[in-house]
Amino acid sequence: MTAAAPILPENRQTPQSGQSPEKGQSRLAERAKKLGALNRAGALMGCAKLAREMGQSDRTMRAYAACEIALPDAVLIGAAGALEREAQAMIDHAAKLRALAAQPRGDGK
Repeated sequence: MTAAAPILPENRQTPQSGQSPEKGQSRLAERAKKLGALNRAGALMGCAKLAREMGQSDRTMRAYAACEIALPDAVLIGAAGALEREAQAMIDHAAKLRALAAQPRGDGK
């Protein structure tokens, strides 16, 4: 998964045999939502860092992006956890910055 390439399904798949076209479109829309959400997570955190934090290889992430392999819900949950850890690190650092700014300075300012 690269930062420049959005993760969206590029190939429209036809419904499986015995499946209505509406059901197939619904499944495609759901897949697109999941891929879009994973793409947004990659944009927020950086694709390579997200993959690393999730314990996924770049190759696997690209396979998800290309719809070559199914995108399990566990991957989305892993991405959510990685984002939460990153967000907590940012919140912790923001608190350090505020504490440093609140410290009295020796020059009277």
